[in-house]
Amino acid sequence: MNYQPLLMDAIASQESHSDFDRGGLEIYQRNLLANAARSLSLSYPTVEQLVGEDSFKILSRDFIAVTSPTQGDWAEWGESFPRWLADHSIADMYPYIPDCAALDWQHHQCERAGNTQINTESFQLLAEEEAENGLLLNNSTLKTVTSEYPIFDIWMAHHGVEDLKQKHLAQAKEKLDNKTGQTVLIWRKQWKVHIKRVLAPEKEWVNLIRNRTPLGLALETIQNEPFAFESWLPEAISEHLITEFQLTTHTDT
Repeated sequence: MNYQPLLMDAIASQESHSDFDRGGLEIYQRNLLANAARSLSLSYPTVEQLVGEDSFKILSRDFIAVTSPTQGDWAEWGESFPRWLADHSIADMYPYIPDCAALDWQHHQCERAGNTQINTESFQLLAEEEAENGLLLNNSTLKTVTSEYPIFDIWMAHHGVEDLKQKHLAQAKEKLDNKTGQTVLIWRKQWKVHIKRVLAPEKEWVNLIRNRTPLGLALETIQNEPFAFESWLPEAISEHLITEFQLTTHTDT
């Protein structure tokens, strides 16, 4: 009889099991809970700070009871935590918790990603006549999180510059009262993860780029929006939001 699946189920269930020594099983269970709480606290630091360490340990215990690790790397466990939180009673008290968790997870994944190379010389091709058919390539680590809650200010109130935390906290409270949401970009520039709040026009522009929309069509799509491509471009190159410009050949079909 293969006891390994039974052992893992017994450990995750946090209950005693007739097939295993109670004392030994309790040691495994305590270790599992400790590892789960530590792993989730590293992946979801904002959530832990929002609910407090004790409540977070309870959430970790409940989460691992239904979502056991499937591989040895604890850092890869917990991707479904934001969705799980959305169905948990904690979301009744803190409705912004699931979206804060989603931002935490993307930031965590970005920290673990490799560095993206930037082809600075390729942007000289923007001066070519065929540039409208070319593609701006976004940083491969670039992610977007959109919420009906002020997740950027909440995140910055917990992880931003110390002198500005209170300012972001006040802004978050004001936006919660006014039901003002935010969209956040997360990406990695060399060894550091960056986070940026963007308004609707820039969000639309970034989505066009991520969908590999030709430059001319993208500019035509955004032309009625308050978005200045000329000022956005040099900053996007400097910050590695985009990493290359590819010139493509337009062919009629």
